[in-house]
Amino acid sequence: MGSIRLEAVTTSRRGEINLVKIVMALGFGAGVYWVYAFLPNQWTALKMGEVTQVTLLYWRDHPASEAKVHDKYNRELDIREVDISFEPDWCQLYDYSDELHMECWWDYTVDVPLLGPKVQEFYIHKYVDSRTGEIYDISEES
Repeated sequence: MGSIRLEAVTTSRRGEINLVKIVMALGFGAGVYWVYAFLPNQWTALKMGEVTQVTLLYWRDHPASEAKVHDKYNRELDIREVDISFEPDWCQLYDYSDELHMECWWDYTVDVPLLGPKVQEFYIHKYVDSRTGEIYDISEES
């Protein structure tokens, strides 16, 4: 019996630029830009969630004047290095039926090439139940 010989046919395409490679490079570059432009804002929103929670816990554990709670809030912003300047009316503290609420909202404008300015809006609303001590995040429900 004879043996069967299989030969692999290969073609070398090293260094050739084609449309698929160009589209992939453009897509990768756009993805890197979007991460660079929008990720810091999302990171700040996560840190603001922590600041809100710590402030509410302080308010629950140390029933104090709103001025002391605002001082705690400003210290937490400094500790977590939240790098935005909040206007005083961007966050509100209020007591409603044995619930201590804190609401914050702010936005960023990001200039996106070819699409123009895009506004990212953020909203956090948390409250702590004074009777049970549990914290609830109702940002998504509103």
